[in-house]
Amino acid sequence: MLKMGRREFVKTAAIVAGALGSAGGLAAAAEAQEKEDLFAGVNRLEHPESPTALEKKHVPKIELLDKPEAGKWLRVQVSAGIGLEHPSANGHYIQWIELYVGERPVGRADLVPTISKGFLTAVVRLPKGKHTLRARLFCNLHGLWEGTKEVEVA
Repeated sequence: MLKMGRREFVKTAAIVAGALGSAGGLAAAAEAQEKEDLFAGVNRLEHPESPTALEKKHVPKIELLDKPEAGKWLRVQVSAGIGLEHPSANGHYIQWIELYVGERPVGRADLVPTISKGFLTAVVRLPKGKHTLRARLFCNLHGLWEGTKEVEVA
């Protein structure tokens, strides 16, 4: 059995604690950097063929509830996530969702955790031609996310 004096034990314990602390510190720093990166700008779906779990929960999904026809009202639904349901809990929720036609805002929903979910339905009238619908949402933990959908109006 290895005998160690009190001074050697304290010194060894301090070295081990420092090594463990720096490993934990590195993990915390990496987590903080990821969170900072998510809040640094607009997050989008990077690889549509293989979205991450984070993207599946946060990229806005835009669906047309009617056939787009020039001059007629078109219901557009935006939901939080393209494959996984986003939570609506006190610690993790969607704060708001916005819908744009091009750069023009056409709808917004401000949401409250636990009593409202990440959905917005807007009714728009589009002229004939090609239009880009753009939805944005803000998650309290993962920042700003954007999704788009191209629409051809006959």
